[in-house]
Amino acid sequence: MGERCELTVTLSPPNCTDVYIITASGANTAINGNTVTCLAAGAVTVKVTAQSGVTAETSISVIDLAAYEAEVVRLVNAERAKASLPALSAANTLLGEAASVRAKEIIVSFDHTRPDGRAPATAYEDLGGKYTGRFRGLGENIAYGQHTPALVTEAWMNSDGHRQNILKTDYTHIGVGLALDGRGVLYWCQLFYG
Repeated sequence: MGERCELTVTLSPPNCTDVYIITASGANTAINGNTVTCLAAGAVTVKVTAQSGVTAETSISVIDLAAYEAEVVRLVNAERAKASLPALSAANTLLGEAASVRAKEIIVSFDHTRPDGRAPATAYEDLGGKYTGRFRGLGENIAYGQHTPALVTEAWMNSDGHRQNILKTDYTHIGVGLALDGRGVLYWCQLFYG
């Protein structure tokens, strides 16, 4: 949501000089030449109409990353409630920012080691984050490919190590980050501390 997509329109045959216009319907969009900016979450249909009357369409699914991140927090806290554990706080915005940094990094290297070889906790520390609880470290869950917060939370809960992080009694805070690669694949990160 809010990102620009530059559309490439290929006319055939190659020497075709047909004039075309681009329109969009569905979620709120702005169009400037070949650039489409999606302003709201939802489905968008982009249509190219040539002067000759030939048309082509494609669909774009627009997501609100912040809403997805908030939903992951809600789902994690629902799992903790089932286990009679207190909810995790998402009030530490630096932890969320660090999770976003890590989500972008795991596009480059899907690993619990950062691309520069350091531990995931350094993403939080680099932003000026300090540990205020008795636990002096971070836990991290990463995933990719799941299309919704419910699917990624289900995947984490079905994995022993990830579930242990979600249900760890020492943790009091959570940060969630989400990034999208150039192919439209979602990369997810949760950071925990207590």
